[in-house]
Order: sequence, then structure tokens, then C-alpha cells
Amino acid sequence: MKKITIVLLMSVMGLPFLTSCSDFLDKEPDDMLTLPMIFDNKKKVNEWLAGIYSNVQDPLFDDMSRIGCLSDDFQPSFELVQYGWGHILSAMQGSWGPSTGMHNYWGDFYQRIRSAYIFLDNVEPLPSQGLSEKDVEYMKLEVRYLIAYYYMIMLQTYGPVPLITYQFSSTASSDELMLPRTPLDEIATWMDQELLELANAMPEKLTNESADFGRPTKGVCLALRARLWTWMASPLFNGNPYYADVKNPDGTSLFPQAYDGNKWQKAAEANKAVIDLAEKGNYKLYTVYYNGTNTIDPFISCKDLFLTTGEINKEIIWARPRINIDDTERYFNPRSNGAYGSMSITQNLVDEFRMKDGKDRLEAGSGYREDGFIDQDFFFDNTTWDFSDGGRTPGLLAPKGTFNMWVNREPRFYTTMRFHRAYTVGLDGPAEYANGQKDGRPSHDTPVCGYHGRKGTDPNAKPRENNYGVYRPGLIFRLAEFYLNYAEALAETNSGNPDILTYLNRIRERGGLPNLPASLTGNAGELKKHIQKEYRIEFAMEGRFRYDYLRRWNIAVETFKQPIHGLNQNGYDNENVGADDCFYTRKSIMNRIFDAKMNLWPIRQEYIDKNPNLRQNKEW
Repeated sequence: MKKITIVLLMSVMGLPFLTSCSDFLDKEPDDMLTLPMIFDNKKKVNEWLAGIYSNVQDPLFDDMSRIGCLSDDFQPSFELVQYGWGHILSAMQGSWGPSTGMHNYWGDFYQRIRSAYIFLDNVEPLPSQGLSEKDVEYMKLEVRYLIAYYYMIMLQTYGPVPLITYQFSSTASSDELMLPRTPLDEIATWMDQELLELANAMPEKLTNESADFGRPTKGVCLALRARLWTWMASPLFNGNPYYADVKNPDGTSLFPQAYDGNKWQKAAEANKAVIDLAEKGNYKLYTVYYNGTNTIDPFISCKDLFLTTGEINKEIIWARPRINIDDTERYFNPRSNGAYGSMSITQNLVDEFRMKDGKDRLEAGSGYREDGFIDQDFFFDNTTWDFSDGGRTPGLLAPKGTFNMWVNREPRFYTTMRFHRAYTVGLDGPAEYANGQKDGRPSHDTPVCGYHGRKGTDPNAKPRENNYGVYRPGLIFRLAEFYLNYAEALAETNSGNPDILTYLNRIRERGGLPNLPASLTGNAGELKKHIQKEYRIEFAMEGRFRYDYLRRWNIAVETFKQPIHGLNQNGYDNENVGADDCFYTRKSIMNRIFDAKMNLWPIRQEYIDKNPNLRQNKEW
């Protein structure tokens, strides 16, 4: 009888990324556990399946802390080095490489892929234990989906990787195991075929949407395929000359060198397939209406989008049922609310939000000011938002005395971030981020740029009472992404298509903004500017989303020529705006270093050393 330890032989053959099974196996004695013992037991089958799921990413705090911090959305306090954040802060300054640095997605995901192929080869119905043939058929489909999902994350992170589509034999030779990286287009072709086949076999809806929440469906498969082709069509991967000399030892090019406009057509078709499925009644933008009227309440819509379960929130296409809610609340709440408070939203992000009427803040006639304080309360109509004062006054966004910079901004500004003096329910009073105040310096448990994030947090959370708010799922795919992907693909291929404004305006409307004018139709350059702006605001603070899109558009190098800005953390709460002793004065917080090589992560040196056919990413 084969022991499960046989499947670990790859570690001595130069492919450590092919080793290991599900984590739970480590709890069993090696001389007792065999494959038949696992797959003849329904409980252990489900445990193995859960192990394959275990690296599905937490798209909120965990993704943010591992990757999203490398974007210009976030800035952790520098003192977090002593608490295990050194690799992130070093990477922000360009100090990382194949032997040091970031999370080992390569190792983690190949472990799960290997576990998935073992599962596919061994799982069988167990009628006497209640595991039917239909159950097993669906399990195999979801495992195949997870393989594709893990390849997608590695593709976004490392570019081409070795594509393994079957379980290696325990007698495989070393030559069979020393795999080179598979060219990017070959990976895309395989994933496209696999996801289409899975989409055709998967149900549109889960039988028990509550109990099975987080398992894949037809829409999930189509969404991953749409994201795949959006990446394949984009500047980073579509004919990028920077990667012309990245080849396998046999001379095979790993990146396509000719721009292919047909990939944008594929991206348009793939994203439209998700939208078509939505318009059959499967998904829709999450909206809350004001007091029973036909008027969207953008504040409650954008807040509750992240705090509502899947049975109610039909914008969710795929979500992780459990996420790190506790740290989300700890890092984005003020210190005086019993939180860490040491993760900041940047001024770079603050500056991107438009004004209430939809104008950019520096546009003529916007009314934007960066001096002085309002002398009367600032309200919005048609909203039940009531988180801005102790009296819970509906519609109040900024009470008298608020800095002018934060007044008259669009609704998503207020649902995304907390600014100085903003009322905080857990405190029954304002957050105070200026030097010497309860949430400011000299403690490092303060937002270094002067802002906390609000998106994905519960306004009623009270960390000091171990109350982290309501349950919330982690949104991996939501419909708004595919509206924007589709608009982007059309702007690249057919800028006269009215669908661009249709889907762009749906997101703007939910966000409380007026429609863009029809005169933009056909103006590809202006449309792309608006689409990128909408990505920036709609998906602000959502884990690694901003980081991925800076790289996908191949604009990260240019973006990070601009320092990370914030307010003056060493300044005091006075009205000398512009002075060195004033909190409200803009300051450069950090100069980030982002070179072209950083668009893709390095493969860990230990893997390169063990496999002579594995070539490193350029310049690492």
C-alpha cells in the first residue's frame, strides 16, 4: 500500500514547489495514513478539499498587508518594522529580491495545485457515507476551477510559470520534473479552454446559497476568464518589448512580442459574458434606495456593499466566506478606540476623489479649497447616512469646523476614508490625528498620512470592547469590475460603442455622480481617462486591486515618480495651514522606488538553484 509520504519525493528532485499535500495531513502519522484511508472517508475527503481552498486569498486586509501596501493607496507607519512589516517597508524602497522579500505565493499555490491533482485522481463516491456521484462530480469541477484560480494569481504576480496539468507519477524521472516556464500565451489558451468547459458544466446558482456560499459557479468561472483576458490584452503582457529577452534555456520566448488587438476583442467578449449572465437575473449592482423612493442612497449603498451577506448582496460573484475582520478594524480604527491605528490612507488617494458635482478637484469651477474651515455643517440630501455626529443626524457629512479640503466631495470620499476630527461611533466623538492628540504622534499607532480607511469596516465597531462589527464576506469578484473591464476593452476596440458610457454611468450613478456626457462617445483617449479614474475610486482600498492595475496598465514606474503624500503628522491642530507646525500642511511622507523589473516578482532563488530549466524574471 502506498503511503502518502511517497508524494513528497519531489522535494529531493529540484521542484520544491511541487511538494506537500493539504495541511491537515501533517497531523496524521506517516506510517498510518494512506490515500485509500483518506479517500474512503467522507470527513477526510472534505478536509482535503478544504485544504485545496485554504490559499484562496483574503481580498481585504490580508491582501492589503501582503501586496496592496505596495500601491499608492496605503502607507503603514514606519515603526511597524518591529512588528513583522519590515519586508513590506523594504519593498517600498526597492530593497527586496529573489532571496528576500515578499510572500511565497509560488510555493503555496503549487502545493495546492498538487493537492488538487491528487484529489482528482482519487476521489470517488461514497454512497454509504452520503457522498453521492453528483457530489463528487461537482467537487471535481470546483477543484479544477481552483487550479485555474491559483494559476491566475501566479500569472499576475510572476508572469509565466510552469504549467502543470496532471499529477506526476511517483516514478517520474528528474528530467520530467525539471520543468521550464510555460509561455504566457500557452497558459492563457489552456486557462481559457478550461474555464469555458467549467462554465458550461457549473450551475448558475448554488443549490443552497447560504451553506455553499464561496463555492464556484458558472459566473465565477466566467469572471476569472474575463479577468484573464483583460490582463492578457493589457500593456504589461500584450507586446511589451521589455520582456523580449526573457526566454527559456532552449530559446523559447516567454512573453508575446507582437501587440495583438484581438486580445482586446477577447477581453470584451469575456467580460460581456459575465454581464449577460448578470442581466439574466444572476447579479446586479448593490444599491440601497432612500426611504422607499426610486433615488439611490450612494452612501449606504457603498458602505453596505462590503457589510452584507451574499444572500442579499447580488453584486457578489465570488467571495471568501471568512476574512480577517479583526485586523481590518484594528488597523483602520483610531488608537483611542482600542485599535492599532497604524495603517494610513494616502493623500495621493484622497486627491483622486471628485467633487460633489462630479468635477475633478482642480477643475475650473470645482469650488475646491485647501485652506480654512467651514463655518456651518455640510449636508447631503437623500441619504440616511448618520455617522458624523453624536446625534446621528441623517445626511450630515462634515460638521462645522471641518477643513475645507474634505467638504463638498463625492459620496465615495466619505465612505472610503476617515479624516481628522471625523466623528467615530466607537469613541462617541471625533478621531484626532494631530500631534499630541489622542490618536496622533508621538505614538506610532497613528495613520502616518493623516487618514484612516473606512471601506470594508463597520462604522459601529468598537475594538476596545472586542466588538469588530458585523459579519462580512471578502469580495473577490463583484459585478462592477466587469462593467469597467468591458468599458475598457470597448474603448480599446470600438470607442463609438454606447455601451461604454452605459456601464460606466451605472457605477457612477451608484456612487452618487452625474452621468458622463454622450459627447464623449468615440473619444477613446478621454474615455480611457474616465475609466481609469473610475477604477481608482470604485476599487480604492480593496486589497491588491490598485497594485495589480498599476502593473497591468504598465504605469507603476511613472506613478511612483510622485512621492507618497500626507498631512503633517508632526504638526499641531492649529489654523496655520502651510506652516511647518500645522497638521493640515501637506508633506512628502515617503519616496517609493519602483523599477520596471518590479512589475513582476522574482522567483525565489532556492527554486532557481534546484531547477536548471527555470529562468528568473528580468533584472532580478
